[in-house]
Amino acid sequence: MLEDWQNDIDHFEQNCLNNTSGQMLSEILRFKKLVTQLRHSFNKVFRDQRRLLIACPETYLSAGNRAQLSQAINRLGRLLLEVEEIRQHTSSAYEVYAAALSLEMTRSSNHMNRIMERLAIVTSIFMPLTFIVGVYGMNIPDMPELHFQGFYFALWAVMLSIAGGLLYFFKKLRWY
Repeated sequence: MLEDWQNDIDHFEQNCLNNTSGQMLSEILRFKKLVTQLRHSFNKVFRDQRRLLIACPETYLSAGNRAQLSQAINRLGRLLLEVEEIRQHTSSAYEVYAAALSLEMTRSSNHMNRIMERLAIVTSIFMPLTFIVGVYGMNIPDMPELHFQGFYFALWAVMLSIAGGLLYFFKKLRWY
């Protein structure tokens, strides 16, 4: 049974790298709880058997029975050590899961940061253009520059130079 559990834990560790779903977490935690309960039970039985061996006078147990009880206690001790190893391996599987989840979240966060960076660039380019269009789109007839012949083309030149300058600036900074 303990060998099967060891194989299950190996399976958990291998799947943790590919599958960071909530189901995998619940399986690992369920298994960890089971191993902890088994360890607690083995510990209790082991202590009780040792107390029995120590407390029992030699007159009640023959040398053969005492040797068999001692062997049983030794086997129980080895089982307890194996269960402890499985518990530690289960904890390691949980840590692998947590690391894989952290790595996945970091990748997702980096992707989101790249998207936000691009949106910030677009916003930085269109904000001054929107301001210019907002000011000159107010339809106020007393603006002196509106009466200038060719103002429309000059405004387009200014807006395109702002957009081009910002694109060049961002390109030079290697933001995109």
